[in-house]
Amino acid sequence: MSTTAEPGGLRIVGWCSWHEDAADDVRVVEIAEQGSGRGALHYACGDCRQEHGLVPLAEQDPRPAEAPVDPVLGGAHLIPMPGMHPCMSDDQRYGRACPWCNTPVTRETGVDLGERRLERERLVLHPVACQGCIGEQARRAVTHHARTCLACYHQEDCEGRRLLRRLALETRS
Repeated sequence: MSTTAEPGGLRIVGWCSWHEDAADDVRVVEIAEQGSGRGALHYACGDCRQEHGLVPLAEQDPRPAEAPVDPVLGGAHLIPMPGMHPCMSDDQRYGRACPWCNTPVTRETGVDLGERRLERERLVLHPVACQGCIGEQARRAVTHHARTCLACYHQEDCEGRRLLRRLALETRS
């Protein structure tokens, strides 16, 4: 583990989910939805990202390559939805209705929240949020993220917080 210091003399250390130890330069590379429980963020250090070919979430394309990427979608996949799937209708689970307010949506009129895999329940969700709810949920996610992210605790912003904050600002009404 490196002992280099960040500007100002602070060294930022986090937990690497791949080699399961503290490490410098950790980044979020994966979100694990837990179905009825809290989701989890998986962090990887620079060495593990390189060794396992992992890409930080902020650098991943949230949609397939053939689909046009709207800049607002950059943070939509980071909005947590823990414990919501048992209460969701099929329309909400598969992108035909907003998961929060049940307003009918399409991928053109709403904001795609990205594919959500629930391994324990063997489900794959494709939620799409309405424009009204996405701003509120993004603002809540920024606040929650800032309180729970180790990197944000030690520095101004991490990439996940920047994406959520941009989404909140771009979707405010």
